[in-house]
Parts: sequence; structure tokens; C-alpha cells
Amino acid sequence: MPKRLRDIRRSRHISQRTIARLLGISTQTVSSIELGETPPSLRVLCRYTEIFGIGLDQLVFGIRDEVPGLSERDLELISHFHDMDPRMQRQLYETVCRKSKEVIIL
Repeated sequence: MPKRLRDIRRSRHISQRTIARLLGISTQTVSSIELGETPPSLRVLCRYTEIFGIGLDQLVFGIRDEVPGLSERDLELISHFHDMDPRMQRQLYETVCRKSKEVIIL
């Protein structure tokens, strides 16, 4: 995960100094986290997700690494799905399953 945090920050062209300010931690702590010397707190991880607009699961587990071929749009849709309340997730899932069966039948 430390490499993922660094790569996400770099891909958005954000310096360690800037991310440290946004996270409310020191630049040295950011460096230590990115080098894997210090584990980030849950508060820091949650703040990363807010800053970069990604889900905690993507940040921690790296959806992009585990499911190759996902487009930015796919990742955005997954993020929106994770933001839904569980009842809405279930309803959407059931609708998609039902519709996909209708397409297969046709």
C-alpha cells in the first residue's frame, strides 16, 4: 500500500509537502508512510480517499491492480456503487441481474 499511496499522489502531480498540508501531518510523516516505515492511521487513510476521490477499498487493496482492464469510468462507477447505502446497492444489483437475464433470453 505505501507504493500505491505514493503512485496515486504522483499521478495527480501533488508534492509531499502539499499532501502533508492537506492531511494535516508533516512532510516527514508522508515520506515515512510512502516508504512503508510508518503505517498510516485510519484518519489519514480516510482523508486520502476524500482528497483523491477514491474508495478506501481501492486505496488499500488496489482495485486497479487486482482487476486489470478497468477503465476510469469503471472505477468511477464502482466508487459510486460503494457510496450508496446497502439497500440501494442491493436494489441496483437485483435490477442489473434481472435485466441481464432478459437480454440473455432474447
